[in-house]
Amino acid sequence: TADSRNSALTISQYKIYVMNGDTPELLATVDAGVSEYQHRKAGSAERTYQIAAVTSGGREGAPATVTIAAAE
Repeated sequence: TADSRNSALTISQYKIYVMNGDTPELLATVDAGVSEYQHRKAGSAERTYQIAAVTSGGREGAPATVTIAAAE
């Protein structure tokens, strides 16, 4: 099963992308222990980000997508 295949993988970092239209642009790479990231000077417009886990072997997983609403 997928669970047993992934159980031996070690996450070493996360890649954070900001979407520019349909194109992801790498914003930052952070260590696996990081649980918070601030995109400084992001502005007040709605932003969409993708976050992908990267294994110690360099394999990047499918990203999760998060949209942050525009500030009012």
